[in-house]
Order: sequence, then C-alpha cells, then structure tokens
Amino acid sequence: MGVVRVLRAKENIYIIIVGEENVARKLLEGNPWFIKDYSFLVKLWPSYHFLDDIEADRVVYWIQAYGIPKNYYTMKNARNWDLSLVPSSRLKTPLNRGSAAISA
Repeated sequence: MGVVRVLRAKENIYIIIVGEENVARKLLEGNPWFIKDYSFLVKLWPSYHFLDDIEADRVVYWIQAYGIPKNYYTMKNARNWDLSLVPSSRLKTPLNRGSAAISA
C-alpha cells in the first residue's frame, strides 16, 4: 500500500502522512479502519483548517443487523430502529470509548 506515517496531533486526532495520492484515496475510501482493537475514521483535512478547528465530539456506532434486506439500510431507517428491543446480552461495548456493536 505504500509508506504511511501516523502521528498523534492531540487527543483523538491523528495526522496521517502518505506519499502517493492513490494511497490517500484508499485510506479515505476504506473507512472504518480497525487497528489494535480501536476503530478509526479517516477524513480529509482541508489545509486551511487549524488543528484546533477539528472537534472530535461525535460518536460513531457500527451496528450489525441480520435479516434486514439491504434496501432497508438507510439513515432514516437506522434512526428509527429501537435498540432497547435488543437484549442487553447481545450488546457489546468495545474498549474504545464511544463505540458499540450488536453481536449475532
């Protein structure tokens, strides 16, 4: 995939340096990434923004749902799903803060 450097900029913010545009494109298109039991979202950082402009204040959840036709996988439907109906034994919270998953 080429040389990729990852540097910690501040809490929950990392800088990824790549030497080739196609590598950067693969990183952006391959979201989410799971590295050492942590989930990462890679987003394009406009060069006119300062690091302090970036707010890591959103939580991203991945939900694995079985038996739902793919044409029902929409943001509108996801917002309407009632996770309180899922037995707590099926909910998992990984070590990284702000992530959750539902097991099969």
